[in-house]
Amino acid sequence: MRLYFYLLAFIACAITIGCTHHNGENACAIASDTLFWEANTDNCIRSNIDSIYYLPLMNSDKHMLTDITKLRIIDDKILISNKEQSKICVYTTDGAFLYEIANRGKGHGEYLEIANFTVTSHYIYILDNYSHKIHVYNTENGKHVKSSEISFVAWDLEAFDDNNFLFTMLKNNPVGKLDFENTCHSVWRTDSLWSVTGRYLPYDSNYYEMVGKNTYFTIGVDNKIVFHTFKDDGFYEFHYNGSVKFTKISFRNPIPQEYKGDYESAVEKGFHFLSATPFVTEKYIVTEIQKGEYSDTYLYDYRKDVFAKNHEPGFKNYMLDVCGVWNGHFLSYIRDFELYDELTAGGFTKAGKDIEDLIQRGGICLLVYTMQQ
Repeated sequence: MRLYFYLLAFIACAITIGCTHHNGENACAIASDTLFWEANTDNCIRSNIDSIYYLPLMNSDKHMLTDITKLRIIDDKILISNKEQSKICVYTTDGAFLYEIANRGKGHGEYLEIANFTVTSHYIYILDNYSHKIHVYNTENGKHVKSSEISFVAWDLEAFDDNNFLFTMLKNNPVGKLDFENTCHSVWRTDSLWSVTGRYLPYDSNYYEMVGKNTYFTIGVDNKIVFHTFKDDGFYEFHYNGSVKFTKISFRNPIPQEYKGDYESAVEKGFHFLSATPFVTEKYIVTEIQKGEYSDTYLYDYRKDVFAKNHEPGFKNYMLDVCGVWNGHFLSYIRDFELYDELTAGGFTKAGKDIEDLIQRGGICLLVYTMQQ
């Protein structure tokens, strides 16, 4: 596969992409790795999967979530948000329901929207752009702790701890007007008072993302925060100490610079690009790669230095869209019984009757992919 790209190998050398200051120190993004992607790979994801097991979210049929916008696991809790429904449901890692936060309103302890959220062992932080506030809730019981104003607009946030946060906001609508004009940096860091302590990845004020995403951050290895923007062919990993690693993905037909903000042209011309923020573990990366109108799940194996994808025939060990990581496992979910029927008829792992009944009632069941080690 590398024979197609040998002329690009020099990109893997470390180069400085963008620097600001964090706590008086340089915070530089360094391009230190390049992954070479080939669309028509013969490598199959199923050969990297050891097993799949079902984790039913009990009573999820009574706390209806129409979709998963963001999933985070902290300690022994699973937190799932749905942006359209403006609520967060919390379960144990055994699938038992604990509580939900569904406090949309204008009163004390209420929010106008959940633009996104993050969580630490102590607190849940809800980003509410409509009221220009961060609402804080207790992770243990979901009770409101406080709400505080912010001076910026953001699409997503993540936390290193309760005093170190990353935010992102990349404009994606040239005719839209924001109440607050953020500085032209893709990512910025704040403390618990929401004061900016660092800025990363500057971009031109005329740049617009070609399409919006539900989430821009995922959690990677050693609590690194993974970030993706359509502006760059790859992804960033932010470390607590302020260092940033950039991993480039070398496509055969990448989006030229003049089309970076033009989704329709990118699709029409069949360019290749990451369509979602990757999920990263020590040994694997899972991401969505778009080729024209179609987007497929791809798995990168660090040890073999190759990409793999789902292959027909059948659905044995088929990897559905990933929504999270947990102790080296990738997580997906299923809540559509017709899809479940189609998958299992093609060889996908069957669930027990209790789980099938839950899915038929509209409940959600997480799929936990245990990978080959």
